Amino acid sequence: MPSSVVVEPVQLLRVCRHEKHWQYEVCPEGARLLESHGSRRIAVTTICGLYRTGKSYILNLLLERLQRKLPLFQVGGTTRACTEGLWLWGSVDSESPAAPLMAFVDCEGFGSTDSDRTRDAQLMTLCALLSSVLVLNTKGALSEGLFSALALCCRFAEHVEERGNEASRPSLMWVLRDFQLELLDPHGRPISPSEYLEQALRAAPAAGYNAERGEAAQEVRQSLLRFFNQRSCVTLVRPAIEEEDLQQLERLPYASLRSEFRAGVEALRSQLVSQCHHSPKAVGGQPISCIAFVALMRQLVTAMNEDSVLSIRGAWDSVQHSACVNLTEELRTNFCGGLRAMAEGKPLPNGAQLPMPDESLEQVLKEQRNRVKVIWQQQAVGDEEVRLEYWKELEEQLHLDENAVRERNVRLADKQLSDAGQRWLQWLEDDAGSRTAGERACQELLGLMQRMPSAPLCRAAATALEASARRVARARGEALAERGHARKQAENCMSQAQRREQEEGRRKDLEGKVQDLEVQLERARQALAAEQSAHQAQDVELQNAKAHSHAAQADLEALRAVEHELRAQLRNFAERESHLESENQRLAAEAAAAETERLSSERSARIAGLEAKTSTEQRQRLESQLQEHTAKLAQFQGTLDREKAEHQALQSRHEQLQRQHDEGDSTSKRQREAERQELRDAKQNLALSQEQVKTLQADIQGMRAQLQATEGHLASSRTREQDEVSRLHRAHAEREAQLREQLEWAKSAATKAESKAIASDKAARKARWEADTLLEEKRWLEAELKRLSPGGGQRPGVERPSLM
Repeated sequence: MPSSVVVEPVQLLRVCRHEKHWQYEVCPEGARLLESHGSRRIAVTTICGLYRTGKSYILNLLLERLQRKLPLFQVGGTTRACTEGLWLWGSVDSESPAAPLMAFVDCEGFGSTDSDRTRDAQLMTLCALLSSVLVLNTKGALSEGLFSALALCCRFAEHVEERGNEASRPSLMWVLRDFQLELLDPHGRPISPSEYLEQALRAAPAAGYNAERGEAAQEVRQSLLRFFNQRSCVTLVRPAIEEEDLQQLERLPYASLRSEFRAGVEALRSQLVSQCHHSPKAVGGQPISCIAFVALMRQLVTAMNEDSVLSIRGAWDSVQHSACVNLTEELRTNFCGGLRAMAEGKPLPNGAQLPMPDESLEQVLKEQRNRVKVIWQQQAVGDEEVRLEYWKELEEQLHLDENAVRERNVRLADKQLSDAGQRWLQWLEDDAGSRTAGERACQELLGLMQRMPSAPLCRAAATALEASARRVARARGEALAERGHARKQAENCMSQAQRREQEEGRRKDLEGKVQDLEVQLERARQALAAEQSAHQAQDVELQNAKAHSHAAQADLEALRAVEHELRAQLRNFAERESHLESENQRLAAEAAAAETERLSSERSARIAGLEAKTSTEQRQRLESQLQEHTAKLAQFQGTLDREKAEHQALQSRHEQLQRQHDEGDSTSKRQREAERQELRDAKQNLALSQEQVKTLQADIQGMRAQLQATEGHLASSRTREQDEVSRLHRAHAEREAQLREQLEWAKSAATKAESKAIASDKAARKARWEADTLLEEKRWLEAELKRLSPGGGQRPGVERPSLM
């Protein structure tokens, strides 16, 4: 069991004269050394006795400093006491941390030339009240002269209150140094040193001894018997035989000392260690800590300086209350100072800074509270009831400070979220705002939300959602206006198509007239058949030309049929486009319904955390609707791709038919030119024949002019139709781009809806946590009301410390 190593002795109590009185002072260095052991129990062994009796030397042996060749207490051979006041020189440390700290204290010798009776008596009394074991070190046998010499320092009744202090008294260990007698009782039987001590304490005054001295010796006996309930005695022979060795004991190696002396020292040390481990320093039967021991010593010293009667129990009561009050104020000041600094925006040593999420703040407050509790458990002095009472008061103050920090956290969070939300709203209302600025504002707002408490977060989320709803409503209005404009353009296209149909009708009328003229021409030819026998060959050729013309007309009719088919397909495409628009509107309506349901779920989450289950079901329903919308959007995208492919196929077919139509027109023109040449030849041959032929030729020329005009009108109509088709292609491309934008918007809305659903779930969980917190706060307030009600108020006589 090794003893702790100290470089030099540490003074525990200083004594000085102030006018006519002795003043005692607890030395800060010694007090700090003991207080460094915190709440560990302590057992104090104090060695007292007459000066120059070798107390410091025996203490060095008990600490095994001589055995381990460590520096010793100051020892000497003069008539002055080498030790002044009380000195602490190390301790015996146990291997078990639960064992008490065994501290050895050396007291200055009594009866020196620098001392007086009052000082010796007061020091002896302090040693007796502070010790677990009081070692009384004397030389020789117990005699009337020894008891008379101790009469001036063993007057405990003058300084100590007897009542109520029995459980706090130490054990007496009387060490008889240089003892050479054989221990026998009056009948000659061997006895133990402790029995020898009891016989000496209970013996009658010796006959023939000085009456006054005998009375003083008897008072010492009675005082020791009354004050020390547990008494024992140990005898030690001289450490050396030679007188020269006795004068320089501190220089002699431990092994050179007498074996009987060394055995006695080992036995004494073992007995002291055993007593201290089983009986640490206690007050009222309760062991006290090192911190409490220092506080008790200060209180006893104060009473001694005030020349009051010392009461260990009264001093302990004063110590535990004053120590608990001081510790409470110190902890509250330190803890509240840290919380106030945190509320002012300064970070704690661990880096924590407001604002922060509720969970993080509660963790920081919990860590702070745990640190305070650990310090309280280590440094609080007093009985369990007293410490518990002051701890409850400290907890109340800590709760008030923590609530102030929570309120400050909410205010700071509201301010920062409000500033970030304003920047986000400015970007949202700015139509010219860039996407990068929007992402930056969103990232800033999202970063703040991730480290904000729940209540400000819910308020900021509600504000952001309302602003988003207003923006979405405005965007939806603009989209509806654009759809109305597109619808008007489609109506204009339909009116133009109707005009084209009217022109086609007029063209058909002209073609009917042409056919009538051809019938009339056929009749005229039949009438002239008899007269134009010479020109039958030319008529046959003319009929062939007409056949070719009919073939061209048939091709033209086929092209017109294809054109009608293309128009029908275009109308079908327009109908499909209208259907897709209606489907898009329906999806937008469903998205609006989903948005409405999400807002409803968020309002439900803000109203009470009791609807968390309903909000979870709504979130699941929104997720399913989101999946349906996503599937419909995918289906819409597939339909759009198919329509685009069909449109491209129709466009290629139209181009092919257009080329065929152009080729047919060129062939028909060449044939008509040849027919005109033949007709001119026929006219030259028939110029001299008959006037009817001339009239018929004139009619044919007029008919051909009308046909050419019709062909020109048809060409212009075809050009306009090509322009219209090109415009329709451009409109279709623009519409396709708009649909793609709407599709992207729908995807973005779906993503936002999903993120908002997740945020709604988080808000619901936070609302549930707030509800639990409010419930706990309500319970705490009810408990406070009960405590503050009549009969349950604060402890009388102790003022409740204020927050400031």
